[in-house]
Amino acid sequence: MKKVLLILSLFIFCYCFSNTNVKDNKNSKVENTKKYVSGSEIYRDRMRDLIREVRSNTTKDKYLTKR
Repeated sequence: MKKVLLILSLFIFCYCFSNTNVKDNKNSKVENTKKYVSGSEIYRDRMRDLIREVRSNTTKDKYLTKR
């Protein structure tokens, strides 16, 4: 009887810890996705700034060549 209880408690113990690992994996995947989204937003903002800078520089050059 003691062996059965010991084995049962061992299975319950393993089950509890395996579920937390699955939850941790899901949480880490969600956080990685959030990091990717924020990284892509930063990239998008930098590209917008670069395009604005290039446009402003080309318009200034046009005015300089006309004079």
